[in-house]
Amino acid sequence: MYAVWHGAQTVNEIADRLGVSLVYVESEAEYLAEYGFLLESKGTYQYNLLLDEPTDQLVQLHYEMYAKAAHLFANELFDELTTCGILQDKRILCGQADQPLPLKGTQRADEPFLLWSLIPYITVLSGERLTDRTISFDEAATIRPDGGRNICYVSIAAADVRKPLYHESMQQWYGPCWNGSKAHMLWQIDSVWSARRMDDHYSAKADRILSLYEKSQSAILSEEECTFLAETGMIKICHDERGGFSPLWQIVRFEDREIVKHLITIGDRIKEKHWAELEALKAPFVQAVLKRTPKHLHKMQRYILQSTFFSDRWFILHCLKPLVNSGKLRLPTEDQKQALTTIIIPQP
Repeated sequence: MYAVWHGAQTVNEIADRLGVSLVYVESEAEYLAEYGFLLESKGTYQYNLLLDEPTDQLVQLHYEMYAKAAHLFANELFDELTTCGILQDKRILCGQADQPLPLKGTQRADEPFLLWSLIPYITVLSGERLTDRTISFDEAATIRPDGGRNICYVSIAAADVRKPLYHESMQQWYGPCWNGSKAHMLWQIDSVWSARRMDDHYSAKADRILSLYEKSQSAILSEEECTFLAETGMIKICHDERGGFSPLWQIVRFEDREIVKHLITIGDRIKEKHWAELEALKAPFVQAVLKRTPKHLHKMQRYILQSTFFSDRWFILHCLKPLVNSGKLRLPTEDQKQALTTIIIPQP
C-alpha cells in the first residue's frame, strides 16, 4: 500500500519495487481493493487510506498550531471554571474521594478531580457553531463489503524526523469515546494520567455500565452488579454500621441538560473570542498537510481536518499538558485514575 501512496501502479510495478513475487502481490492487491483499502482502475492500484508521514516542517507546524492554540484556550478555560462558581453547582454530581471507608453518600469530589473531566469535555464540545461542516462523514468514508463505514488512518514514525511534542503521551491516549443508551451517554478518555480501561470488550462494558447506572436510579443493585461497577472504577462501595452496602458513584455525572449547556457556553465564549487567531494558526498546517496528500484523498483529509480544535485528541492533550506542568491541574492520585476523565451525560 505504501508503494502506491504517491501514484497508481500495476502489480508488476509494485512487485518490482518491493522485490517480492508477482503472485503474492496479485492476491494481496485484490484483497485490499475488495475491502476498499486500495482503489483499482484499469489494472493499476492506488492508495485509499490517510497516511501521516511527518516531515520536520509538518512537525514544526503541528507544534506551533497546537501549543499556541492551547495557550489561548486552556488557561482561560481553567481560570473561568475555577473562579465563576460552576464547580460548586449541585447539578454536577460526583462522589469520588480518597478517604478511608465508610463514606457518606453525600461525599463530593474535590475540584481538581472535577476539572480532569470538565476541561476535556468542554474543549471538545464548545464552539460547535464555528465547526466547518462542508464535508459530511458519509461523503468522506469508505463503505466496505463487511458493512463497515469508516476512514482508516496510518501514521509512520520516520527515523530521521523528530517526533511531535507529547508523542510518547499520545501513545497511551484513547478517545474521546461515546457510548450511549436512549437516556444517557458515557463519555471517556484514556490517557497517560488515567488507568487503562479501553480494550476489546470496552463497548460491552460501557453498555452494561449505562444499564446499571439507569437501574440504580430506581432500584437497589445486587452485590455482583456493584462488584462489576467497582472493578470498572465507576463506584466505591460504602458500608454502613449494620454491614450493609450501597454504591457511591465516583465519576462525574450531569443531572440535566441545562448544566451541560451552561458548561459548554463557557467554552463557547472563549473559542469565539479567539476564533480568528485559531483559524490563522490552523491555515498553514492544513495547507502543508493537503500538499502532501494525493488529490483523490483531499476530501477524506479535509473531513478529518474539520475536527481540529474540537473532537481533536492532540488539542485536548496540548490543553492538559501545560496545566499539569504549571501545577494548575493537580495530578490524580492512584485511587482516582480508574474514574478519571469519565462522565455520564443525560441524552437530549
